[in-house]
Amino acid sequence: MNLIDLIIIAIIVFGIIRGYSKGLIIELSSFFGIFISFFIAGNVDNFLSNEISAFISVNSDLLNTISFIIIFILSYLLIIYLAKGFTKLAKVVYLGLLNSVLGGVFGGLKLLLILLIITKIIFSLNLLSNNIISESSIMIHLHVLSEILFNSFEITKEIYSEKLI
Repeated sequence: MNLIDLIIIAIIVFGIIRGYSKGLIIELSSFFGIFISFFIAGNVDNFLSNEISAFISVNSDLLNTISFIIIFILSYLLIIYLAKGFTKLAKVVYLGLLNSVLGGVFGGLKLLLILLIITKIIFSLNLLSNNIISESSIMIHLHVLSEILFNSFEITKEIYSEKLI
């Protein structure tokens, strides 16, 4: 176990503790909000890129990336805003310890999902040396999971893009 493994574990533990304090509804919406926002951004980024390109002249890859990030953040913030409203409603129906424990579970899963996205970026851009990766007990497993995650997004996008068009 090396420093990267300890950082990964610390991040997931932080997510569990934070999720425990925020509760199930916020963490569940935040977790699924990442998926939903990723899907929305992946399907709408070209539209926004075309609109922005009418006003500024930038490399199309950079413009697509910026459009994706803008749409992802806006849709994610909207989902979280709605979730906070539902949380206020749920406080009326006292969920107590169950709310906290399940919030911790989804808080950990959410940060694991974020780590998978970061791992995909690290491997795609070769940001870490093979030495560091081979010494890590966890990083290679995150890489395998990130490949599965991104392949499933591509398959889902292909299936639904036919239905959206």
